[in-house]
Amino acid sequence: MSRPSNIDLLPAEIREALHAWLRSPEVTQTQALDRLNTLLHSGGYELRVSRSGLNRYAQRMEEVGARVRQSREIAQMWVERLGVDRSSDVGRLTTEMAMTTTFEVMQRLQDVEMTEETVGPLIEQLNNLSLTIQRLERSASESIKREKAIREEARKQAQIEAADIFEREAKAAGASLSLVEKVRRELGVL
Repeated sequence: MSRPSNIDLLPAEIREALHAWLRSPEVTQTQALDRLNTLLHSGGYELRVSRSGLNRYAQRMEEVGARVRQSREIAQMWVERLGVDRSSDVGRLTTEMAMTTTFEVMQRLQDVEMTEETVGPLIEQLNNLSLTIQRLERSASESIKREKAIREEARKQAQIEAADIFEREAKAAGASLSLVEKVRRELGVL
């Protein structure tokens, strides 16, 4: 088993700063490396990251990003192909893919020797993934409830408008008040 890279050994907050620099189109890899090593030095860390180490890590992160983008495209394709409501089912598909990914990661970890240095960050990442899945599920559920409430409100508004139009037209045609009230009662808008 290979030892973890220096970047894998970085404290979480420094690794997050590195991720932000690598994502930023205004920051080159060389600038990110300089910032990273300056931050490590000023923080009193003995750890330093090499240019090749950062390049390997950046390539790995780009591959992960490409897989995430591909997963999103696949989810979107399935949603469009199935003709389902995008707002609720993309969340469900994303949640399912996140759970599948978690399962695959756990399977791969069974073949990996864990060290004290790798266990902490791994647990943190799995915890973050678990929280993300929970949030996705909650968001999907809230979205479905919100859509249902919106549809119900639209249905009620349509019934009220239909009853008002009927009442206006019925009165103009000389219909009795009892007939108008009966129709309103049937529509549930009395």
